[in-house]
Amino acid sequence: MVWIIPSLVAAAVALLYGILLQRRAVPQLELVGSSPSQTEENATFVIGDLHGDVNCARFWIGKTNLIENFSSLDTSAWRWRDPSSTLIFMGDYIDKGPTSRQTVELVMTLTEQFPAQVTALMGNHELELLKDRDEERGYFYFQLPYAVVHPAEYLNYLDSPPEDTDELVIDSLYNASIEVYSLNLYRFTRIAPTSVSEDSRLVSITEYVNPKHHRQLVSERLEDYQKSYLDSYRSDTKLGRWLENRPIAHLTEDGTLFVHGGISEPVARHIFSGGRAAIDELNRQMKLNAHEKDIIAFLETTMLGEAVEDLVTYRGNHESCSDLVHKILPQMPGVKRLAVGHTPEELVRVECDGSFLALDSLLGRWIRATGNNYCPPNATDRQFSINGRYACEPIEQSCEGQIVKLLQTGEVVIIETTSG
Repeated sequence: MVWIIPSLVAAAVALLYGILLQRRAVPQLELVGSSPSQTEENATFVIGDLHGDVNCARFWIGKTNLIENFSSLDTSAWRWRDPSSTLIFMGDYIDKGPTSRQTVELVMTLTEQFPAQVTALMGNHELELLKDRDEERGYFYFQLPYAVVHPAEYLNYLDSPPEDTDELVIDSLYNASIEVYSLNLYRFTRIAPTSVSEDSRLVSITEYVNPKHHRQLVSERLEDYQKSYLDSYRSDTKLGRWLENRPIAHLTEDGTLFVHGGISEPVARHIFSGGRAAIDELNRQMKLNAHEKDIIAFLETTMLGEAVEDLVTYRGNHESCSDLVHKILPQMPGVKRLAVGHTPEELVRVECDGSFLALDSLLGRWIRATGNNYCPPNATDRQFSINGRYACEPIEQSCEGQIVKLLQTGEVVIIETTSG
């Protein structure tokens, strides 16, 4: 069993990783093909946070039945079935799973082939990655020892064929992470090649690599991995430009406003009080200022930039239907319903008499199995730390969670793994 790499990745790249990925097999799914039935006209399908799981991304896209021949790895064979139906992704394509690049490339291909039908929002994890490209930042989100880049993800960005030592390095990083979790030291550890000199409390993950004589190798290879990773998302790369152009908010004709995180009352009152025009302007300004040399200044020194940060991270809409319906929605002309991702639960939630849709249902298998922690991607049995205080749970073969279909009537249809 091997990881599925979308056909947009060149055949040479697929071959490049094939040998190593076969050694490090992860659960593979049977892709869902499209049946000949037609979807309802004017339906909007919405897929929540995918978090580095390209196989489940393909599974859920297949469940929408929107794309003819979607089971084909030849993307030129894909055909959109119903021009009046659309597909929206809620952001967070990356992190917390080991096939983030493949997930980004899959969603990117859909937006390029079907630009009038597919919308892919920016999530907080994409925003943090764009910020991490600034070497002056000091604090690098992607080096957190949880919730961001799975060690095996780095293999997707190598500039040369994987060496025999790469598997040793990746295994060492996973084993060291397990020990950090067992000692409750994740707050003081970074997935960085060396310890952070500016803060003596922060140490490199390499300090927990055993045997000790492997530490220098792990440090050197990790430095190479992380440079290749960030370089793949620079402003002059295809992946970087695509991420920079993701919308922060999307308002559909039926009055549903989609954002990754949520909308606070100040943002509703001061930023989106102009309705659709204000939403379009925020998206435009974000794209204009998303370059790696501009983005941090935009986010930290402008009102619209601060609003962008809020829109991808805010969780307050889950707390009170009254505030949402009576304070927030009325202040945004043309907005009748709010849909968000970002805040995960086992299932999607339709709340506030249908005015609020919470659509992050843990679609990625790694976050569902091990939360924010980094555990070996091919685990089929529990893997314990040396002291026995922490265990990595095995990864399920099948996808779980839910997606939704919004009908023109306003009805919300929940699509299960067994639906259709």
